[in-house]
Amino acid sequence: MTFNFMRTKCEVDQMRRIKRYITFLFLAVLTCQSLTSFRTDPVRIEEPIPFKKLTFYISGIKDLRDIKGNELKVLKKYIADNLPNNQSLKPIVIDIKELTVTETPGKPGMVNGEIKMALSFSLQKSAEPQHLLNYNGGMKYSRVATNKTVVEQHLTQISKSSLSYFDKWMSNNISTNKIFATAVKFHFKEFKDELDGDTIYYSSTRPLTWSDFKSKIKRSNKYAAMVMPNFGYDQEEKIDNGVIQVSITLQTFLAKSDCWLGSSYKDNHMLNHEQRHFDIAKIVTDQFKTKLINADLSPENYQALINMQYLESYRDMNKLQKAYDTETSHGLNNSAQYNWNKRIDGLLAGENTIAQNL
Repeated sequence: MTFNFMRTKCEVDQMRRIKRYITFLFLAVLTCQSLTSFRTDPVRIEEPIPFKKLTFYISGIKDLRDIKGNELKVLKKYIADNLPNNQSLKPIVIDIKELTVTETPGKPGMVNGEIKMALSFSLQKSAEPQHLLNYNGGMKYSRVATNKTVVEQHLTQISKSSLSYFDKWMSNNISTNKIFATAVKFHFKEFKDELDGDTIYYSSTRPLTWSDFKSKIKRSNKYAAMVMPNFGYDQEEKIDNGVIQVSITLQTFLAKSDCWLGSSYKDNHMLNHEQRHFDIAKIVTDQFKTKLINADLSPENYQALINMQYLESYRDMNKLQKAYDTETSHGLNNSAQYNWNKRIDGLLAGENTIAQNL
């Protein structure tokens, strides 16, 4: 009798194991059926985005996932139902790096799930999209195995969260981020220094004097005097209502320590010749400014054009300085010096803005 009791107990345990296995298979089938349901025919779920002032529309969605499921259908439908396709706003491209739903059987009659989302938002431009920011989100949940809509509801909720996050970022950045700028405006000023230090900044009221020639290094065996004028700029910028406001401070200068006098002989004619070298640097500085004002600048190219124009103007200055010295024989040709004096005075007075006409 004892043997029969033990056999009956083993049979009962085996039946329990078989029952648990069948329950596990049943839940797995229910889970599969439920996922298939939300992926093939998503329904409209009312989860409107609380936009205060809409600044963008979704111009495209790219699915970059290695394994592509149908979760994308829910995201696309949510966007179509809740986000107007207003093409007067900023066009945004969404790259889907990850969007997955993973479910496993939980307690009897329940399913445990996890959703992961990784998106990249970019501004669509003529050349190529320009990256703005990434969004990473996710959630875990537990649902009744027979509920076939809760997964779609969770996907819709995480889609709403991602777009709400991006909308807040856009509201904070659209007026102040250079990437959204639509125009460039220049503001110029001349740098002025009231202190009379080693550096002399060009001023029509402050011509060179022989006392400025402070160089103790012998610069030449051929010439009686020499100066080394230069020009540059400082740049600051800010974004104001989508316009890049560029402030450029122009500097035409030379250092007293670079002004050299080769002998004790000095006269006004010689000093005038050296002053005209400084004048030419100022003319080229003005030429640099004029070319920037007249350039076809955009938020995408303005910085490159500023850099390029500065290098070109710098080369122009060196060519003009060389031409000036060559034609005047470094100031020894009085007639040529007289002609250059007239041309330079005319350009400084604004009679001609093309330095190459010198």
